[in-house]
Amino acid sequence: MTQQNNGCYRSQRKPSKSFNSRAEYLEHELTIMNPKRWGVNLPFRDYHFEMEDFVPALAATIGKIVMVAAVVAAFASPLGLSSEFVIENVRFEMLIAALLFVILFSGIFNPNANLAGTHGPMIPMIPLIVASGGHPMALGIMVGLFGLFLSITKGGSKLMVLTGEGGRGGLLIYLGAVGMISQVKALFDWANGMDLAVWPPVLRVALLVGVFLPLLEAGMQMTRDSKTSQSAGIVMFASAFVNPVFGWSFTMLLDNLVVSHHENIEC
Repeated sequence: MTQQNNGCYRSQRKPSKSFNSRAEYLEHELTIMNPKRWGVNLPFRDYHFEMEDFVPALAATIGKIVMVAAVVAAFASPLGLSSEFVIENVRFEMLIAALLFVILFSGIFNPNANLAGTHGPMIPMIPLIVASGGHPMALGIMVGLFGLFLSITKGGSKLMVLTGEGGRGGLLIYLGAVGMISQVKALFDWANGMDLAVWPPVLRVALLVGVFLPLLEAGMQMTRDSKTSQSAGIVMFASAFVNPVFGWSFTMLLDNLVVSHHENIEC
C-alpha cells in the first residue's frame, strides 16, 4: 500500500510547464499529494517544496518568534527576569519547534498536521497567573496534560457545546480589550529613541494586529443579538471582577441553567 501511494504521487506529478498557469499546477499538486499519517513521508518522494511555500513559512517564523517572546516577556517582567533570559528562552523554544515539530512531526510523520502554536489570548492572563504564584514550567506541563486529556476524551468539543456564543464572545472581547490596552500602554512607555529596527515596537504592533484586534472582532461578531450580548456582559463583568476563568465558568453555568429551566417549562 505504501509503495502504491508513493508511486501514485510520483507517477501523477507533472512539471509546471505542462499547465496553462501556475495556479493550475499548484492545484494539481494538492490533489495528488497523499501523505501517510504517522508514517514516513520524505520530501521530493511524497511531496515537494514550491516557491510559494516560503512566504507563509517566513510569516510563521516571524509570528512564532513574536508570540514566544511575548509570552516569555509577560512572565519575565513580574518575575524580575532579565532581557537576556527572554532572548535565550526564545532561541531555545525556536530550536525545539524547528527540530521536533517542523521537521519530525509536520515534515516527516504527519505533514497534514498543524504546527504547534502559542496561545496568544493567554497573554493578558499571565500577570494574574504570576501574581497567584504560578510558575512557567508548571503551567506548561498542566496545559500540555490538560490538552492531551481533552483530545483523548473529546472534552474540548463538549466544552464548546456547553459554552454559548455569548460567553465565548464576551471572553474574546475581554481578553482582546485587556491585551490591546496593555500593548498600547507598552508602546507609549517605550523609549530608547526612534530606531524602528529595535524589536519592542514591532512586537507590540504584531500582537495588536495579529492577536488582540482579531479577538475583539470575533467576539463582537458573536454578540449581535440580545441573548448573546447579555451573556457577553456577564462574562466580561465577572472576568474583570475576579478573573477570566471564573467569568467563563460562571457564565457557562448560568447559560446552561437558563436553558434547562426553559426546557423544563416547555415540557
